[in-house]
Amino acid sequence: MRRRLPRRVDETAAAGLTLLPSTKVAPPRIAAAPVQLECVEWQSIPIATGRHLVLGQVVHLHVRDGIVGPDLRVDMGHLDLVGRMHGGGWYTRTHDRFEVKRLTLADLEPRA
Repeated sequence: MRRRLPRRVDETAAAGLTLLPSTKVAPPRIAAAPVQLECVEWQSIPIATGRHLVLGQVVHLHVRDGIVGPDLRVDMGHLDLVGRMHGGGWYTRTHDRFEVKRLTLADLEPRA
């Protein structure tokens, strides 16, 4: 059984995270995050009893220096990303990345 922190315990402080003020929204952002998105709620869609899928609109973006490449894209090699999997504390890392080229219309046409 998962143990929760008692009410009124600052989960951010308990995790040892430092916060910074945001630029356009009230909630603070996590200082150590290499990319920080400030968002406002755009739409909330009920998906199950008591559960919603919340869609946000990005209103401000912070990116750590040295992460954006000369092509103005985030260089994924400079990030050590962790993704949340299904519930129960399962996570994954993005070390094993690979590229699959997009198909063109010509690729989909039957060959004689």
